[in-house]
Amino acid sequence: METLDLDYYKSLLWMLENDITDIITETFAVETDDFGEKQVIDLLPDGRNLPVTQENKKNTFNVSWNTAWLAP
Repeated sequence: METLDLDYYKSLLWMLENDITDIITETFAVETDDFGEKQVIDLLPDGRNLPVTQENKKNTFNVSWNTAWLAP
């Protein structure tokens, strides 16, 4: 993943190494912009409504890793 998007990789590592309580407002979804057409893609079922928390942040790394490497 580090070679695909270094900034995203670094932010995931920062999340793993630090307490993100009241700092991170992410969900288990990503937003894409394909030639001006924005789309939200859930990384988990209903991911856009699942906040990333201190308790589930390790799952964020796992889901992101799997999405980056296993996506078609």
